[in-house]
Formats: sequence, structure tokens, C-alpha cells
Amino acid sequence: MKENKKKIHIARKDFYTIPNILCYFRFALVPLFITFYLYGLYHSSLGFEIAGIVMVVLASLTDLVDGKIARKFNLITDLGKFLDPAADKVMQFAIAIVNCLVFKDFTGHNYMWVLLGVFITKELTQFLSIYLIWRHGQYINGAKWYGKLSTFVFDVLMIVTIAIPLFSEPTQGITIALNIMLLVVLVVLIFAWVMYIVECVKLWKSGVNNIPPSIYGEESKEEDDND
Repeated sequence: MKENKKKIHIARKDFYTIPNILCYFRFALVPLFITFYLYGLYHSSLGFEIAGIVMVVLASLTDLVDGKIARKFNLITDLGKFLDPAADKVMQFAIAIVNCLVFKDFTGHNYMWVLLGVFITKELTQFLSIYLIWRHGQYINGAKWYGKLSTFVFDVLMIVTIAIPLFSEPTQGITIALNIMLLVVLVVLIFAWVMYIVECVKLWKSGVNNIPPSIYGEESKEEDDND
């Protein structure tokens, strides 16, 4: 089995590319979102709550823009490959934490913490599984449909939960609807989690090195050609 020799190369100039600067900006938006939204929530200030949501919108827009800029102007770097998903996960985690507080304040229930626990465990175990099969010589090519589905339903619940206090007072009907949504998202997350683990196990057992040569370092490709 060919050993994965992919090397990470980070030059000083990589820290100052526009896509990576936009990633820094997204990291900076995280504490701003938490501060503005929670201040507005606990001080009944609609303006601050809206400002917090604007921070999330800005993060989403810069997430779309930085990738397009990187591809169009050939500014894709190993540093950016780490910063971009890291910024996404940090903002997603921040939104989830805030949603736990909002959900408790709005419905009087702590169920959202259960969902957050499943979400964190899923992300950590998926990362570890993907890393292990990568070291073993296997590669999951792109996001799977069940992964995209779980991300979509999770994000929808997060958006609804932080937005609904802006437009409505707590009612029994809304509380029941949110609880049903939370249960659906929990089921979908667990399904995607299990499917990813099954995929990793299948790849591991296959023993086939399916890592594309294009994502090895140049030195590694040359060494492979000389073997």
C-alpha cells in the first residue's frame, strides 16, 4: 500500500491573501454575534438581536466570497484549507451554543443541549475517522448527501430558533413545533453520523489506496514515480 506523504506547505505570504483575511474576519464575527445577540435577548433589545443575526449573515457571505476569490485568482493555500472549514465550524458551534440558551429561554426546555452534544460528538468522531482512513490510504471524495442533509436541517433549526423570538412570543403551539423540529434534526444527525462511520469502515476494509495523486505533495509524487 502506498503511504500518504502529503505535506503541508505554508509560506509567510499565505497569511496575507484576501481569502485568508476574510477567514480572519469570520473568526472575529463570532464573539460579535454572541455579544450582540445575547445582550439583545436578555435586555429585550430588538436592535442588538438583529445586529447579532447580521453578523451571521456577514459570515455566510464572506464564506461564499473567499472560496470564489481563491479559485478565480489561484489563491488556494494549505493555510486556507484549514482556516475556511475551521471558521465555519467555530461560527456553527457559537450559533449552537446561543441557540441552547435561546431555546431554554423561549420554551423553558433544555432539549437543545442534547442536540448540541450529539452534534459535537458527531463532528469529532467523523474528523477522527476520516483522519485515520486517510493515514491508512483511503479518501472520502467530497461531502455525501446525508452529510449535506444533516447540515441543512441543523442550520435551518438554528436559524429558526434564533429568529423566532424576534417575531413571536412563546406559545404552546410554537414550543411543540420547535420540539418536533429538534427531534427531526436529532434523527437526521444520528443517521448521517452512522452513515459516515459505515463509509469509513468500508473504505478501511477495502485496503485500496484511492487517494488521488493530485492531492499529494509534488515531492511525494516524484518519489512515487521513482518507486
